[in-house]
Amino acid sequence: MTASHVVESPKWTIIVRGLQILLAIAILGMSAYGIYWVAFGAFILSLITSLGTFIIVGYSVATSRIASLHSAYNYWAVLALDILAAIFWLASMADLAATRTSFKYPTTINGCVNYGYGGICYRKRDIEKRAVATYGYLDMMSACAGLSALNMLVFLIQSPFHAHKVTWLYRLLFILTLAIHAIGLKKHRAAGAP
Repeated sequence: MTASHVVESPKWTIIVRGLQILLAIAILGMSAYGIYWVAFGAFILSLITSLGTFIIVGYSVATSRIASLHSAYNYWAVLALDILAAIFWLASMADLAATRTSFKYPTTINGCVNYGYGGICYRKRDIEKRAVATYGYLDMMSACAGLSALNMLVFLIQSPFHAHKVTWLYRLLFILTLAIHAIGLKKHRAAGAP
């Protein structure tokens, strides 16, 4: 039983929230590994987005499911946080993919120091530093970008289910997410709920 201002969502949304956390943990681990060798901004963004996912999912699950926390629940905040998370996962995926495509040359470049896991290449006559990465490191970067895209889609699928069920087609349309949720909120409010 929920409080009158808490919009009920289907019970299976807990499984979807668990999937979001699981993907965030995997991306967090890969990002931390990537940052350990070379601190690319793309890995830092995906690490911060993973940590933000823990906060967003924790807030939405705790305030909607735990009776003593219902007073902290705000349906607009849950929707806005889900949309914000989807935007950050989109940015993270795009940044990781763009960083991955910047590697054009094999890792065995003369005059570079490479310990087999990646590193920074300094050349005497070059003005800028260049990153050196192994194929495993680059594959991990690609996997991190792919999982970021998957987590973005899971957030987009999750967003409309704060108020009611919709068909699978509407789950994928990000623009309709706000409209569907607004209709659900209108019904919620029309029923006399705060």
